[in-house]
Amino acid sequence: MCYEIVSATRAKLKYAQHKGGTEQDIEALEKDLNDLEKDLKPFYHITGFAFPNVLVFKGVTPNTPQAMQWGLIPNWAKSKAEAQAIQARTLNARIETLTEKPSFKNIVSNKCIVMIDGFFEHQLVNKNKYPHFISNANNEPLSIAALWDKWENPANKSEIIETVTLITAPANEFMAKIHNNAKMGEARMPLLIPKEAQEIWLQETRIGKVTQLIKDAHAEKLSAHTVQKLSGRRALGNSEKAIAKHTYPELKMVQTSLF
Repeated sequence: MCYEIVSATRAKLKYAQHKGGTEQDIEALEKDLNDLEKDLKPFYHITGFAFPNVLVFKGVTPNTPQAMQWGLIPNWAKSKAEAQAIQARTLNARIETLTEKPSFKNIVSNKCIVMIDGFFEHQLVNKNKYPHFISNANNEPLSIAALWDKWENPANKSEIIETVTLITAPANEFMAKIHNNAKMGEARMPLLIPKEAQEIWLQETRIGKVTQLIKDAHAEKLSAHTVQKLSGRRALGNSEKAIAKHTYPELKMVQTSLF
């Protein structure tokens, strides 16, 4: 699962460099990102159920950044009420069932990448949940495979919203240690796309290639550390302190790494 993230908190140059390209490409992308400032607010902790805007690169316009609302509204939603009800259930999409679910099966070609700074997951230890902040071990942004769609409100044709869902895959060994709550079923994680494989994800239609992407994604070097509680009276909310390392004396594992 991936319901809580850190987004758009870094210097725009960091995202532009991660996306890559020539020096001119990076400079142009940094300018585009600065132009998105009002639509792409920084979040040190935000839940998907708040439907925030996230940074998106579509397959059809892979070098143009967009701010898009997290929580997919399928184009066939017949009313605002139906759109809102569906959106709360489409923050994530399982890679295994994309071609089966009504919200996703007709838009599997609408591939995109959502770029974030990191995400949160809870580890269950002795019946208590401990939040972890997971990020790229090399301190670069994380790129998540995603799908997008465009919805037009039938009752108000001027209301057009582009939304996105984050794709998840079975957890690798690293993430399975954290997302370990048996009641949640199989351990999951976002489908991370390494920088060198992003173009393949956006353009590839052959399932074999997509399967290889999952293997490549699971080789991504991640790091994690425990943080303060993300909900309840003492939750820090949208504060830089939300991603700061916090030690729980009762835990043996306060820092994990694959390498």
